[in-house]
Amino acid sequence: MKKAHGLRRYFYEYVYYKAVEQAREQTGQVIPISQAKAIRARVDEILGQRGTALADPRLGVTDCLTAIDQVFAEKVSDYEPQFGDHSPQNERYQQSQREFTRATGVGVQADPKSARLPISPYDPDWSERATVKRAGTAVSTAENCGAFNNCQGQSDLPAISDVTSYNGPVTGWGKA
Repeated sequence: MKKAHGLRRYFYEYVYYKAVEQAREQTGQVIPISQAKAIRARVDEILGQRGTALADPRLGVTDCLTAIDQVFAEKVSDYEPQFGDHSPQNERYQQSQREFTRATGVGVQADPKSARLPISPYDPDWSERATVKRAGTAVSTAENCGAFNNCQGQSDLPAISDVTSYNGPVTGWGKA
C-alpha cells in the first residue's frame, strides 16, 4: 500500500479542479479556463496572506477549502460555498479524496500499471504545457514519474514524456 507524502499539492489542485466543475454546474455559468486560472491565482494570494500556498505541503484542509470558497464567492456571481464547515469531514472534500486515491492507488491495493496522477488544467506548474492545454478543461494524468512513484515528499515534476492527454501521449480524465 502506497503512502502519499508527496502528493498533497496534487490533491489540493484536484480539489480546486472539482470546485471549478461544481461552480460551473451550480451557477450555470461558463467559467473559461482563463478565469479559472485567475481564480486559482487569487486563491494563492489569499493563502499567501497566511504565509502559505495551495502547493505548500503544510497547508491544512480548512485553510485550503476556506480560501477556495472565499475566492469563488468573490469572483463568480451566484456562487454558493461548496465546502460547508471547511473541515476534512466535508462530504464534497471526502468525495474528491476518494476519487483521487482511487486514481492514484494511494492508500489502497492497486495495480501499479493502472495508477495515474491527476493533473489539474489550472495548476500553474502544468497549465502552460501543450499536452495539458490540449486536454482543455479535462484533468490530465501523469504516469511512471518521480513525483508520483516516489511519493516521499519530493516535488519534482514528471518529464513532458511522462504526461499524457486526450489528444495523444497526456491521458484525459473526466469531462472535456
